[in-house]
Amino acid sequence: GKDHRHLYITCKVKDSELISGGKGTQTGSGVYLYLDTNNDCLGEPAEGVYKIWCSYKGDLSVWQGNRGEWEAMKPNGIRVTPKMAEGGYELNLSIPLKNSFNKKEMRISASLSTKNYVETLVNSDEKKSCTWIKMSLYP
Repeated sequence: GKDHRHLYITCKVKDSELISGGKGTQTGSGVYLYLDTNNDCLGEPAEGVYKIWCSYKGDLSVWQGNRGEWEAMKPNGIRVTPKMAEGGYELNLSIPLKNSFNKKEMRISASLSTKNYVETLVNSDEKKSCTWIKMSLYP
């Protein structure tokens, strides 16, 4: 959901074997979220495209697209509330909506990280927002 200041995303994950890769490692049990905040449908990471890693413990890393590459950045107000759930975990993210973001439509994708591998949504490429799901945003 969203309000006039934030985009809210909840990830409910079933994972019976939670693994901590350690803070700052972006490994182990967690979720990658990808946002094309301008709905530009791009073939590579660029301005307005973000990659967010969140471990099941709430450890957070953020990258922004720049000329085909991911560049690390500070979380800049992104908040996460992790919660253990039966058979897995839940992550509640609050992402500030910048003035430059499209407030009506974005593109989104996700990858699930487990003990041994990372799996992205079918037919999605983490670097190509043109392969991500179109998301309509209503207040």
